[in-house]
Amino acid sequence: MCGENIFNRNIMNIKRAILFGIILYLVSFLIIGSLRILFGGYVSDTYALPLRVFVVAWIVYIPVLFFLTKWYFREVSPSVKHGFWLGIIAYLTTSFIDLVGFTSLRLAGQPTEIYGYLYGDWKFWVTLAWGLVLCMLSGGEFDKTFTKRKS
Repeated sequence: MCGENIFNRNIMNIKRAILFGIILYLVSFLIIGSLRILFGGYVSDTYALPLRVFVVAWIVYIPVLFFLTKWYFREVSPSVKHGFWLGIIAYLTTSFIDLVGFTSLRLAGQPTEIYGYLYGDWKFWVTLAWGLVLCMLSGGEFDKTFTKRKS
């Protein structure tokens, strides 16, 4: 199905994917914030978080993302491809939320260095890649579990 339009309403629910991204953003904010408090804050004078915070977050993201993707795939046919696009749309949504937050802080004259530290940290990019892989694995797993195959 090379010419398959993933944005077809029956295949991909964009509104649901955007809501998935908003929920993922809020849950991630709570997870990282809680772990930052639990493990003692930032490294030195920068906003960089210690590696142990991210390692624990990567482990915590496994059940969280499987639960969230299960909610998303209730209404959308699961597949690895749909999981990939779900992850992309979710990250575009979370990036937009960060952009709105950054712009709001700049307009209010507040410091915005935390965004530079966050987006410049390799652990952040590994977290994004890990989330995308988990969305794809969820789509593939739910496809195997819930799709009836004709033999």
